[in-house]
Amino acid sequence: MKILLPIIATLTLFVSCSSNVETKSSALNLLVDDYDMKARELIKDNKNKVSSKTLIKDAQDLIKKAGPILTAFTGKYPQCEVLLNSVVKSAPAMQNLTLDQIEKQYHEGSALPKADDICFEAKELIVHPATVVIISKQKKLVKTDRIQIHDEIAEVLGHLDLFKDSI
Repeated sequence: MKILLPIIATLTLFVSCSSNVETKSSALNLLVDDYDMKARELIKDNKNKVSSKTLIKDAQDLIKKAGPILTAFTGKYPQCEVLLNSVVKSAPAMQNLTLDQIEKQYHEGSALPKADDICFEAKELIVHPATVVIISKQKKLVKTDRIQIHDEIAEVLGHLDLFKDSI
């Protein structure tokens, strides 16, 4: 009996830790799925030629949804913490840049700290929607603007696989 109690305690601890990891993983997958759904909604809204105001709101919703995903990502990839925290903190200012500025500073990374390639891919969950905000702030969206908005969000959807595979 004395031998059996430590074994039971160890197994109980192992099962509860395993369950906690699965719960966190499930919660994070729900966040990624929610982001995916909202991104697809933005593409649909853009295709339906909704107002710039609606596109800005959709893109800003994506930016808000990205924060918890990126935080969780840094739990698995701690080497990304400095870069991703910088991106999250810069998100409001990023939306007020010109297209050239956001391209250079955030897509290409000149305003960001050095980090592993995987970290730079993760930042796109904020950078692409911020680019949509900038495009949508124009007085009248023309066909080429709508194509660029579609391309920005289609690209971010491609980056979501990274999170589905990593978290």
